[in-house]
This record gives sequence, C-alpha cells and structure tokens, in this order.
Amino acid sequence: MKFENGTLVTKSFKISNSNIGKKFAELTLEDENLETITGILKDNVSIFASMHVVGDTITCHGKVRKLRKNLCIDIIWITKYSLDNNTQQKFDANVYEERFLKIIENIKDDDYKKILNNCFNEDVLSLFFSYPASKSEHHNYFSGLLKHSVEVVELSLVIANYYQDINKDLLCCAGLLHDIGKLKSYDVDDVTHNVVVTEWDTMLGHASMSALFLSKIIAQDIEQQKALLLYSLVLNHHEQSTTKEGFILNKADEISIFMC
Repeated sequence: MKFENGTLVTKSFKISNSNIGKKFAELTLEDENLETITGILKDNVSIFASMHVVGDTITCHGKVRKLRKNLCIDIIWITKYSLDNNTQQKFDANVYEERFLKIIENIKDDDYKKILNNCFNEDVLSLFFSYPASKSEHHNYFSGLLKHSVEVVELSLVIANYYQDINKDLLCCAGLLHDIGKLKSYDVDDVTHNVVVTEWDTMLGHASMSALFLSKIIAQDIEQQKALLLYSLVLNHHEQSTTKEGFILNKADEISIFMC
C-alpha cells in the first residue's frame, strides 16, 4: 500500500519493533508486503504496553504525516482484533475528504464559512473523517459519517439547483453539521471496535447534541438570523420543516439513509 502525506489509513500491521516511552510509543509497523512505516502512539501508552508485544499483529487507524525524511502514522486508535466485514471501510474515504473540503471552499457566505472553519479544526476532523454515522442503521462503518454528510450536501444542492431563492450556503453548512453531535452520541470501543451508544444520545439524541455543538462554535459576531436558521435546520433535520432549505435537507438526509 502506498502511503501519502495527510491521508487517513485503517490497516493491519505486524509490530516488528517498538520503543515505548512515558508519553509516547514509536512502533515499526510491517504490512503484508513487508514494507515498514513508523507508527506514533501518544494516547494510552501504558495500556498499549501491557497488551501488545513485538510480533503481534494489530489493526490501527491514523493519519499519515512526514517524520523527518520519511512518513509516519499518527495513531488515533489501535486494537489486536481484525475488523469484520460490517465495520470495514466500504469506499475510498480520501475522495470524500476532498469533496468535503471542496464544499467548504465553495461557500461564499463569510459567516457560514467561519462557522465551519471554527468547527472543523484538526482534532475534530480526525474524528469526523473516521467515525461511523450510526450503530447499526446506516453508514455504520469507518468514515460513514463523512460519506453520509457529503451525500446529504450534494443531494441537497442537486435539488436546490431546480429552484430559485434557495440559500445554498445555508444548506451546505447545515448538511455538514447536521450530524456533528454523533461525535458525542457514539463511541467506538477500543478493543472490539463496536459502536457504542452513549448516555448523551440516550438522554438528548444526536440532533440536540449537534445543536449544543453549534452553541460552542458560533461566534458572537455571526448574524443572528443566520445562526437561527442554521439551528433550525440542524435541530429539525428529521422533521418536516417550515423553510424550503429545511425541507430539502430533510429529504436529502432520508435519501442518503434509504440508499445506503
């Protein structure tokens, strides 16, 4: 497999060497073609050291970056277990990452673009690009949330192109953020990699969680009417809306779910 700087990768490796410190572990990872790459683990290092030894085969997910003159993988999660067919990535996530970034680039409204840029910092992107969209219903595989969100935006824009006076920038912003609360509503078990529903989802639901997420990232200088419309679309994306944009978002979401 050819690794490229800045891409996300989910893959099985053999640990051929390890250098474990107090704050990070530097692993030499060997794939099925006997090619090696360095893996950098910064979280739960002591737990990793107690569960893994040189010679183990592991599956990890991380982001490729330059390390000195070579490439490495910044590991987001790691497990001894192979991924089953239900959780394997079912598409080329890199293509959808490019389409995701292009959507934001094409937004003309400064306020909606500012909201998205405030939201999708590097840490949020690393989660958003790898998370499933549900536990068992739709897009329930790695990077499913990314695929579903891009589909919803692109479907919304197809519908919007048939009509006048549709706020396409609002649709794009709401489409990318309508399920952002799933980063809090769901968790991925570190060992089994099963999708786990959290108490946040049980008590509030992902639409409310998405709105709470918005409340943290919408700056005070954002025009109030724009913020209100965005809250309305995100909170009510599973309901029939009183706005044209809300109606389109609801139908695009349903199509993406049904066709999954």
